[in-house]
Amino acid sequence: MANECRPGKEVWQMRAPVVLDPMTPPTTTARRRNRTAVASLAASVVTVFGIGSIVGIALGVFALNQIVVTSERGRGLATAGILVGAVTLLLSMMAIVMGLSTL
Repeated sequence: MANECRPGKEVWQMRAPVVLDPMTPPTTTARRRNRTAVASLAASVVTVFGIGSIVGIALGVFALNQIVVTSERGRGLATAGILVGAVTLLLSMMAIVMGLSTL
């Protein structure tokens, strides 16, 4: 009576191992991440006098349009690239104005 069902007692069943044939294509297609969205976030973070921020914002908007058309992943990255680009652009502009006001 090794397999009797009692409350609080687990029953283990043997299952056949799953063998995947490397020659068969996968059943689901993996959506790839939009590279323009990644570039948008990278450009927004690495900003030099606001130039990277402007490039990051432009790439983020372009990436969002691409994602809508191609249904790729990366919507959050593109949005983050736009937001980080806007913040770093404002910080760069404030730093430039403060630097020029001390002259």
